[in-house]
Amino acid sequence: MERAYVPWTILGAGRAGKAISLLGKEVGAKVTLWNRTAFDSPHSSIRCVEGELETLLSQVGGSVVWLTVSDDAIAEVAAELVPYLKPADIVVHVSGSLDSRVLRSAGLRGPLASIHPLLSISNPRVALDAFRGCAWTIEGDFAALEFGRWVLGKIGVEPIEIRPEDKILYHAAAVMSAGHLTALMDAVFSVAESCGFSAEQARQMYLPLASSILKNLENLDTAAALTGPVARRDQKTIQSHEAALQRLEDSSVSEVYKVLLKRSRALLDDPH
Repeated sequence: MERAYVPWTILGAGRAGKAISLLGKEVGAKVTLWNRTAFDSPHSSIRCVEGELETLLSQVGGSVVWLTVSDDAIAEVAAELVPYLKPADIVVHVSGSLDSRVLRSAGLRGPLASIHPLLSISNPRVALDAFRGCAWTIEGDFAALEFGRWVLGKIGVEPIEIRPEDKILYHAAAVMSAGHLTALMDAVFSVAESCGFSAEQARQMYLPLASSILKNLENLDTAAALTGPVARRDQKTIQSHEAALQRLEDSSVSEVYKVLLKRSRALLDDPH
């Protein structure tokens, strides 16, 4: 029997937990999904358990355990597992910022790993398809890494190994490319709306522009993809931008512009 076909126990039924449970179903695992509070089952074939974790702990031995709880709960939940796991039982968490050492520090002694999809999960069913096209990072003990590579290989993914000490910087970059990009676009929409455009018009106007830059970055390095007045060294236009932005009621937009202007100039002067 292949390793992935042993039971999976997934602790935490948020969006990530539901997506991982669907991944388990995809590779043929027998999946149990637990959450402390009530939740909707992502699929009829997935066993769902609600309530206190103690009601499930006696059943986790012999399974692969995935921790998909919030980052601040991982150590606590891992510690609760210690008396119930067998030496060969694999435990994996899916945090982007924490490495597998948090599991070892909690007292777990079996094969441990962190396996993280570089993906913003808003819909678990959509995420299952997106799992095939996103990057995954992996680090931990040999047996747990072997399991992770096997599972991801079943959906055509070759994970990227990362050093444990690099997880936090890796995650900071992820937040900048996703959450902070969202915040940047919110600032863009705010400036556009101050011109009298509706929120919908702002989205229709500026999202294609932003998308075109991301598309350029698929084929160009950042210095070559840089456009606008900084790339043209048009200081007069930049000064006009700064003056106009300073007149806005929301002063944070001007600060965002200044920070990105500084980075753009550095990129132009030192394109790595």
